[in-house]
Amino acid sequence: MIVILSFLMCLVSGTSAAEEVKLKGRISGVLCASEGRLCPSDPEHAKKAELLGIFTEGKKFYYLADVPYRLLELNFLKKKVEVEGKVLAEYSSLIVSSMKVGGRLVFKDGYLVDPMGHKILPGDAVWAGGEFYCPKCAEAKGLVKEVVIPVEGMTCPGCEANVERAVRKLRGVIYVKADHRKGEVRMKFEKGSVKLEDMIEAIRRAGYKASRP
Repeated sequence: MIVILSFLMCLVSGTSAAEEVKLKGRISGVLCASEGRLCPSDPEHAKKAELLGIFTEGKKFYYLADVPYRLLELNFLKKKVEVEGKVLAEYSSLIVSSMKVGGRLVFKDGYLVDPMGHKILPGDAVWAGGEFYCPKCAEAKGLVKEVVIPVEGMTCPGCEANVERAVRKLRGVIYVKADHRKGEVRMKFEKGSVKLEDMIEAIRRAGYKASRP
């Protein structure tokens, strides 16, 4: 860890704090960057890569602050990335104001920008098919699925909150609403992102009995 931190400090030496910059490079991992190279294009390596950021054409690594990490994962090594923002040299970070991937604007001033040009708060984006969309576009494209799971043991609004909290932790869940009177939890999720068995198990771990619909 000390070696990595020392490397990060060296990479940005000579760059003043809060300096406005435009950078070009690819999304890669810091460990490979410390060896002066991009990560290999191996799906298994991508899962293990620690701390993704931009590895520039000048062989410097920057963590991209404010950019959703899923956007970095989505574009790992795939296309050339252009970012604009302010460098915080002491942290090897770039406070990103805009980001383009393959010439297309995908992030601007804290918002994701989908293929149709819609600005989306990161927490509202639907990630599917190697892309992200606003909720309405995702539903129109059939990228959102809905399921209602029977749940036993909920007796009050507090139980509903417990179930909802457990399910929201699952990656890909967009919407969840538990109803103790009906004995069910209704969910919307990104197509192909989470299995029904994982939803049921999450509810069971919260202390309630769930079964297949």
